[in-house]
Formats: sequence, structure tokens, C-alpha cells
Amino acid sequence: MLAGVTLALGCIVRPIGPVVVAGIIVFGLLIKFWKQHNYQSSLKILATLAIYFLLFSLAGWGIKASGINEYGLSNRDSEWKFVTGLNYDSNGAYSPDLNRFIDPSKSRNEMNNVEKAQVKRERTFLNQHHSWLRLFVNKTQLLWSSRTMATDSTNFNLNHSQKTFDLVNYSAYIGSIILIIFSWIGSLELFKTKFSDNLYLLLLPLMALAVVQLLIEVQGRYRIEFLPVIAIIGSLGLYKSIELIRSFAPKEKESLNLE
Repeated sequence: MLAGVTLALGCIVRPIGPVVVAGIIVFGLLIKFWKQHNYQSSLKILATLAIYFLLFSLAGWGIKASGINEYGLSNRDSEWKFVTGLNYDSNGAYSPDLNRFIDPSKSRNEMNNVEKAQVKRERTFLNQHHSWLRLFVNKTQLLWSSRTMATDSTNFNLNHSQKTFDLVNYSAYIGSIILIIFSWIGSLELFKTKFSDNLYLLLLPLMALAVVQLLIEVQGRYRIEFLPVIAIIGSLGLYKSIELIRSFAPKEKESLNLE
């Protein structure tokens, strides 16, 4: 029950929940139900998802009932994510050039038609130029190597000098790159290691994020929610790196003794 509550609260705060839910569903179906035949755990996962959907729906209903907006927590502009995500010129990221598809004077339904037409044109371009793979490579690079821009949406720059602001951003970026590098090393190690199936509960949502980002708008900040998972994998990469360094130490010592 607590898992469903926290999952719903997390999705309300940051609408990344569907990606996590997708990973949980795959984990429940493939690992717990299909592979392990653990029907009790499968029912617990089902109950968790039921609580999540119930609370999320109630929150949306509450927002509509309070008059804050007319649509609650539903995504009314899902096409825009594909307009940016499939744009080859911007590598699937936001670009000011795409603002020409935004017209505040038109209704949401009218803009949906405009955005759907643009998505169709972008798909046609990618098909004709065989550019899908190149786009996916560029977007993957942006997802894992671009800044998270975590400080850009805060008032940190208003309370500190520009030099301090730049230093914090630079330090955070360097730390992020180091974490990503070690996580890649850890990922390679996982391919060679037999680990508990329960680890897939963390890995599958992360994999779902990577897959979804191939199609929708890509931003470095979308990986913020998954930094704890990346850190776990990165710790394995750090451990294996230290082990590798230590493996050379005795050989160096022996060679010095021979001299």
C-alpha cells in the first residue's frame, strides 16, 4: 500500500510516473508472474498499481473540482513531446525554432491537429533519409551527457554571484559525467554477473526511460529521478575499477623487488 501511495505522490510532483509504472508492469509480468510463478508477489504489484491509479485519479478529480483547471492531471499536450522528440534538426531536444508551432490564439484541439501534422512530416523525413538510427544515437548522447539544468529552475543565481553559479553548475556536471561513466562500467559488469531478479525492479524503469526518450523530447533533467538507480550501478562500476587497479599492484611490487 505504501508503495502505491509514494508512487502516486511522486507522479503528482513529477509526471515521470508512467515510465516507472511501465517498468513495474514488465517486472511483475515477466519476472514475478512468468519466470518465478510467484503469484503472491504478482498480486502485491497489482495492488500497488491499483492504489497508484486510484490516488492519481482522485488527485486529478480534486484539482478539477477545486476549479484550478478543467483537466486535472491529464496530459493535454502529448503530441508536443513528439514534435520535439522526432525533430532531426534539434536532435530531438527543444529548440526555439519549434515555437512556430505554438499559437496561443488557437484552441487545444486546433493545435493538436497542427502538431499531429508536424509529427507526420517529421516521420516522413526520417523514413526518407533513413535517419532514425542517427537521431536515436544523438538523443541517447544528450540524455546521458547533457546537463540536468537542476539549478536553472531555482533562484540560486539570484542569491549568488555568476561565478559561484557557474562553478556549481560545472561541479555538478563533472560529478554527473563521472557517475555516468562508472554506471556504464557497472552495466557492463552486470552482463557478466548473476544477480537477483529483484534488481530488475530498478533496472526496468531505467530501461523504460531510455526507450521512451528515443521518441519524445529529450532532456538531461529527465534522468534526475533515476540518479539513485544510476548511483547503485555506478557504485558497482567504481568497485570493479578499484579491484582492477588493485590487481596490478602486486605485479608492480614484484617487479620492483626483482630489480
